[in-house]
Amino acid sequence: MSDKGDDRSATAMRIVSDESKWDQSVRAEAVLQHILEGEAANDAAGTVPVQDRVTVEEAIASRPVLEQDTGRTKARVLFVTTDGRSLTPGSALRSYYSSLAEQLDELHVFCLVPRKGEDSFDRAGSNLWFYQVRARNWWNLPWTARRAAAEALTWNGAARPDIIVGVDVFEAGLAAYLIARRFGRPVQFHLTVDPFAPAFKTAAPDNNWRVRIAKFLLRRAKSVRVTTAAIKSSVSSRYRKLKDMVIMPKFYDFGAIARSAPTFDLHDRFRDFSFIILAFGELTAKSELHDLFAGLNRILKTPRIGLVLVGDGPGKQLFTDKVKLLGIEKNVVFMKEAEDLTSYLKTADLMVEVDTDEDSEIRVLRGAVAGTPLLVAKTDLRTDLFKDGESAFLCDSGDTLCVSQKTSKFINSAVYRATFSKNVAQVAKTRINEDPVAHYRSLALSIEAVLATGAK
Repeated sequence: MSDKGDDRSATAMRIVSDESKWDQSVRAEAVLQHILEGEAANDAAGTVPVQDRVTVEEAIASRPVLEQDTGRTKARVLFVTTDGRSLTPGSALRSYYSSLAEQLDELHVFCLVPRKGEDSFDRAGSNLWFYQVRARNWWNLPWTARRAAAEALTWNGAARPDIIVGVDVFEAGLAAYLIARRFGRPVQFHLTVDPFAPAFKTAAPDNNWRVRIAKFLLRRAKSVRVTTAAIKSSVSSRYRKLKDMVIMPKFYDFGAIARSAPTFDLHDRFRDFSFIILAFGELTAKSELHDLFAGLNRILKTPRIGLVLVGDGPGKQLFTDKVKLLGIEKNVVFMKEAEDLTSYLKTADLMVEVDTDEDSEIRVLRGAVAGTPLLVAKTDLRTDLFKDGESAFLCDSGDTLCVSQKTSKFINSAVYRATFSKNVAQVAKTRINEDPVAHYRSLALSIEAVLATGAK
């Protein structure tokens, strides 16, 4: 692919060269608008190659790779991300890439940093490299990354990666798209957030532009992986021609929760509470958390009993107003996220889960693995795992009276606290387990499938 995109960027920058007249948002608009329109024109002219359906082995074997090793059956993959944790040795994200690299022939990770500085790379394993790619402004990062990829990943005249993965459909996704076009490789996008969620556009100053980039990329996408059914539903409803979109294999690392010790105690953070109830959920108008407050309203009027609610959403103000109207605002703490989930789970006195969706199932399993006493709404999984009154308290979904009565019963009986913690830990030990190697192999296969589907 030529550097026409870079030329268009330069042209756009000249258009807005008078910085006393144009602020950064206007400059970003001019640059992105100019280049996205140019890329769209290229697509309309039919410059995007189409690959026939082949097997993964055939696709890899046909690549002009450095060693001409046509017997290779694992892919070489380039990930493009903006998550700086990938650059921190020992971080969970770094461990994620290390585990994935074991299932691939090679893994290269570009981390895009919107700050001036020197580009650098770090070899973290025999087949794993991390690259720091910098640009002054975030909207310049995709084209900076394309140039960096051409320099760092073209060996003996051949592009090294077989597959390019953008871990979002924003600046990292656009960088992956441009690199893939330059190398003539298939591109796959990974979505961990819904760019069309009502709250996304206003969550950050430049997210209106990120939504535009997402639309640009998803109109051209052939292969997408998402983390939740909700994201899949949102995207598929808008892009019905996008056929290769599946939910990525999930790995919750229950073992790490079981092995880890808490780094702090919620009771030290919230000293006004001697008994802490923990809950999670999205703060939306239709959230099941309304049932939570209906069930706990009377209990939370008792001094020294507190609810720590972890979650966020467009309905946060609605819930803030609700607790004031109920007269329990001193007993409820809203937390946007749990920065150390293990500490939250292992030091709370009781976890209450009134939702029944897929995400809530995982929250319940994590609580069980942590040994947290549980009061949960019934689902097939939960009634199979737990026995009511022995390893957890179970209530029918929507039964707020049950939530109220059983929470009071738990608070007033120290026997339940000891029994639940012991029995739920046994459930976790015997019934909840994961195979990390199998998970990362499944993830690698899901990525490599882009070769067989020809998603350029």
